[in-house]
Amino acid sequence: MCYDLATSITCPMLLVKKSSAESRFGSLLLPLSKSPETRQKVKYAVSIAQKFNSTIHILLLSKTNTKYEVETVELFARQTERYLAERGIKYTVSESFGKNMASATEAYSRKVKADIVFVTVEPKYAYLGKDRHVKQWIKNGQISMMTIPVQEY
Repeated sequence: MCYDLATSITCPMLLVKKSSAESRFGSLLLPLSKSPETRQKVKYAVSIAQKFNSTIHILLLSKTNTKYEVETVELFARQTERYLAERGIKYTVSESFGKNMASATEAYSRKVKADIVFVTVEPKYAYLGKDRHVKQWIKNGQISMMTIPVQEY
């Protein structure tokens, strides 16, 4: 039901796992990939980081190690770093290239003890099965996340 809601509403949705209920949102995970929509998550992460004086952990992700994908993700990261620095947001940067992106995100969220992971979601039927890992994360309740619906520009 939560996945259906996350993929059908047009506003962000915050899903908090029970163990994070007392969290102060001090550690936020912002995964960035080569998808142009990945940047849509940044403003939401910044607004929460400003409110709670959080650290944003940027995780650069790519399924492959191809030069194009890595350079694209690194470009998005540099833009994001500049944006965060201009706003006085604390951040770290790590990368996971050539690995399963969902598994890398889960593992890194545990490593940095992320209170929220920011994920974009496509409308439910836009790409059947594309967001299966998000569906699994919601079902298992292992990751507190903010789902950001992909906006068409």
